[in-house]
Amino acid sequence: MVSSRNETVMAGRPPKPTALKILQGKPGHRPLPKGEPRPPAGDPECPAWLGLEERHLWNEWAPKYREMGCLTVADVPAFAAFMATLAQLKRCQREKEPIPVSSSKLLQSYAVQFGGTPAGRARVTVEPKKPESKLARFTG
Repeated sequence: MVSSRNETVMAGRPPKPTALKILQGKPGHRPLPKGEPRPPAGDPECPAWLGLEERHLWNEWAPKYREMGCLTVADVPAFAAFMATLAQLKRCQREKEPIPVSSSKLLQSYAVQFGGTPAGRARVTVEPKKPESKLARFTG
């Protein structure tokens, strides 16, 4: 158990996001946390400090994660680290070097956090898109 700034951190399951609790109808009937920060609206942009290979990976993967609802403006540093780790593993494979176990575990951790694995997606629930109305289909 580690204590910092009057907060107690314990090992175990990470807390469920409040949005997910709301979508699931608060099955535990516990009160929702108050004052939880919300990421600002906007399109997350690739940071300028990423290298060329990391930028290519960002451009490939960021739209997919945005569409899933798993990437916001507040997630940019963590997603950039995810892409940097992925680029490092790709370089190791390309140069036929052994992949460091720590990098492999780190990549897996990022993938789970962003809903990039089947197990990670099972923990993430997003509101389904409403079906398009007949009028909207007609008017385009």
